[in-house]
Amino acid sequence: MWSVLVALSAVAITLAAPKRGPRPAVPPRWWPSWREGQTVRLGIVMGMASAVYFATNAYIPDFLDQTGRHQLIAPTLAVFNGAQLLTAPVVAVWDRLLTGRLGFLGSAGLMALAQLGIVVTPGAGVLLWALLLGFAAALAFIVVLTMPPRIAAPGDVHRMSAGVFTFQYATAFLIPLVSGAVWDATGRAMLAFVPGMIAALVMGWLALSLRIPPAEPRVTAT
Repeated sequence: MWSVLVALSAVAITLAAPKRGPRPAVPPRWWPSWREGQTVRLGIVMGMASAVYFATNAYIPDFLDQTGRHQLIAPTLAVFNGAQLLTAPVVAVWDRLLTGRLGFLGSAGLMALAQLGIVVTPGAGVLLWALLLGFAAALAFIVVLTMPPRIAAPGDVHRMSAGVFTFQYATAFLIPLVSGAVWDATGRAMLAFVPGMIAALVMGWLALSLRIPPAEPRVTAT
């Protein structure tokens, strides 16, 4: 059933696709802009948020089991991942989160605070911190996705996006690996969240150096 729907969608997209326009006089560049400072910073900022997300999914189950709260594993993971659905309506109502550093700094602060809360809060209080952490990580992801169209040079959005995703997933792989190494070396599950807390703080610090152009004013009908 799904394969039929995918095939029909592909046919519909092909039929509806606009015809190619004339080729540009200067061939567009395609190689990712890995060496541009803005690309590196954006990629690491997004990578820090992704690293916190992946590491939390990986280490919360064993952390809760080690602290005698095995019954909270499924609810905590459900709340943590489901919280991402709250991000879209929030930014739709308060779009200022997408137009400057507020979204970056707010999500970085929430991620650091929520991870600390997960570690030190006993009982079912972990559910509240999981909710905040999932929301903050998704918020950072959405804010970064809006950046390349705003700060890349004309015609270079695809190059900046490719570079950003390269740094993002490299960082998202490395930080959870460090977290696991810390846990293995110490035998204490709570210390696996320390690299994530540091990552959140680094994310906020890097966001301060981004050159974000002011948002265009809204045009309201009269």
